[in-house]
Amino acid sequence: MFQNQLHKLMMAAVLSLPIVSLNPQSTLAAPRYLEVYNNNDLDVVELYVSPTPSRKWGRDVLGANILPSEGYERVRLINSSQCDYHIRAIYEDRSSDTGQFNLCEDTSIEFFGYGGDD
Repeated sequence: MFQNQLHKLMMAAVLSLPIVSLNPQSTLAAPRYLEVYNNNDLDVVELYVSPTPSRKWGRDVLGANILPSEGYERVRLINSSQCDYHIRAIYEDRSSDTGQFNLCEDTSIEFFGYGGDD
């Protein structure tokens, strides 16, 4: 009798545990990073990165920071398994450069000294 009650108690405990999906698509992707090099004469004051299909830039990934001329910043992309991204750098004189990159192929991007070509 004790063994039967113990068995029922164990079954109830197992059945009350949350169900966790083992499907890899349903789990969050690990954080990914992009290295941004500013080889420009101007400081980058805003930097936007968005997945290619998105029509919105989202938030400034530099926040209150700036990316100085000849500087480097490692940017954390929020839990994305996306490969293709657009990037937009806005310089201190409000000119900007835009580009696109494939994070699955390369984890860095460099802005050259053209001074904000748009």
